[in-house]
Amino acid sequence: MKSSFRLLACALSVIALAVFAAGCAGGGGKGREASRPFSDSISYYYTGADTSTRFICNSTLLADKLGGEPEAFLTCDGTVGITRVGTGLYRVDKDGVLMIHPAGVNRALLSLDGNIIVFTTATEVHVYDHRTGQVQDIKPDGAASVKSIVLSPDGGTVGYTVRSADGSLTAYAYSDGASRRLSDNAYIIGVADGAAWWYYLTPDADVYYAADGGQKRIGSDASTVFEFNRDLSEVTFDMNGVTYFSMGGRSAKRIAEGKSVFPTAGPCSSAQGGEDCTAYVRDCGSLFDAVFYSCRAAVDDELDRNVYDLWYVSGTGKVTALARGAYQFAVQTDGNKLTCLVDSTLYRMDTDDPSTSKSVCTNVYTFAVSRDGSEIYCIGYDRKLYYIKDLGKPKELLSEAVHCLITDEGKCLCIADYDGTGTLYFADGENDPVVVGREVYLAETKPAFCCYYSAPYGDDSGNRVFDLYSSADGHSFELLLKGVKLYND
Repeated sequence: MKSSFRLLACALSVIALAVFAAGCAGGGGKGREASRPFSDSISYYYTGADTSTRFICNSTLLADKLGGEPEAFLTCDGTVGITRVGTGLYRVDKDGVLMIHPAGVNRALLSLDGNIIVFTTATEVHVYDHRTGQVQDIKPDGAASVKSIVLSPDGGTVGYTVRSADGSLTAYAYSDGASRRLSDNAYIIGVADGAAWWYYLTPDADVYYAADGGQKRIGSDASTVFEFNRDLSEVTFDMNGVTYFSMGGRSAKRIAEGKSVFPTAGPCSSAQGGEDCTAYVRDCGSLFDAVFYSCRAAVDDELDRNVYDLWYVSGTGKVTALARGAYQFAVQTDGNKLTCLVDSTLYRMDTDDPSTSKSVCTNVYTFAVSRDGSEIYCIGYDRKLYYIKDLGKPKELLSEAVHCLITDEGKCLCIADYDGTGTLYFADGENDPVVVGREVYLAETKPAFCCYYSAPYGDDSGNRVFDLYSSADGHSFELLLKGVKLYND
């Protein structure tokens, strides 16, 4: 049993990030505006046979394709993506692929609503508005390079950092056709609407909150990753390996003692900043009144799994420990319930009250849960797939199971009989599972899109490639692309 789990675990590490993101995303939490969940998905696949990149919006393969392999791909909510192929920049949505700039693009960001793209060339900043099709060009005086770019929540203000020939950094804000100087010795990491306030990092790793009335250092010895809520009134970042938060420009306070933690609120986010620092603007009213987690490698776990410690953090920053050493967890879309696997027991609890914890099932290796938490599929150490409805008694569905995934509609895809490849089953509640794929190497589920990869083979150039089969509902799969590359394989 453990050898089967370990064999598939190696393959699953390729898509672990996507699966984990879908598994832990939750709502904004109790008493807060709910976070917008992913409801669509946009994906890209590179085929070496014709050296082209194809795009899939939900389960539809776009007719447009690009020559070459993407160097970067970003999406905020799964409806719109931006990609750089070579040094050209392109926007992708259900209507096709649109070239934004032919060459020379260094970095780019996408607004949360998918309408604004800010990108840089050697010494300039450019702002594309999809609603008008217009591009505004910002040409800073004396710029040797542009180090970072950020965008206000309303899309009307662009913040950018200019590095001069002498190496000095200056932060600017651009709106209404004009730029103004914000701060010196500053690497901008966030800007509010109209630059009412902004955040920047100094070369000495000090974090500042600034407004026209002045500036305040809110942290020091900071890491290079920041998390903001939608209006940038809240920010989290690490100092010396421990996560702190600041609200409204106040001095940073520690979240969980000795821990680096991440929020689950706001699964949709815009990645901003630059090569030296990344700022994620999450599409949620608040990062708090929600579950936070830390991640570490398991100790003495033969399957080499990660484990997660979980906390509820209130709107004022009060921390309540929920679970330690969880192998998996999922927060319902409304943010009110947490499902987690600790040791071999599956638990359900209120996200703000660990005393409500209830054992759902024991001897569990892995699980998948619907967005509303009403349906759970789990695989036990006995290699059997079970179905649990409304926390009731588990019902056995399938033997020799090793991995399960939830579809957008709350159904289950399960790989069984795995030995390098396995059989893919579709499970719908208490009904008998049906076979939907054979010789399956990996399977993925995303909003409005399910897919699996065939057994690997070598193409004419000797590359290890896969055939991709897709389905909108996880039940009926069709061959979509041949000879695709599986990244990190």
